[in-house]
Amino acid sequence: MKGAFFLRSVELKIGRAALDRALALFHAKHVNKAARMRDLIDAIKNEAATSTAVEPDDIEALAPTWLRGTGMPTLPPMP
Repeated sequence: MKGAFFLRSVELKIGRAALDRALALFHAKHVNKAARMRDLIDAIKNEAATSTAVEPDDIEALAPTWLRGTGMPTLPPMP
């Protein structure tokens, strides 16, 4: 669940289209290969930097909250 909410938080930051592009590029690069969460975060940060006004550090800041912390963080507000 926390991974899903991480992606939802990213979507709220960079938009659905940019997240979809990042996921598609990530998948194409890593199909039938091992990948780490760091690889996914880097792909999202790269897409955010090239197609949105969101700073890559804004994406990086979501990782400790959702992926490395214990418990359930506060859900992001719905637009």
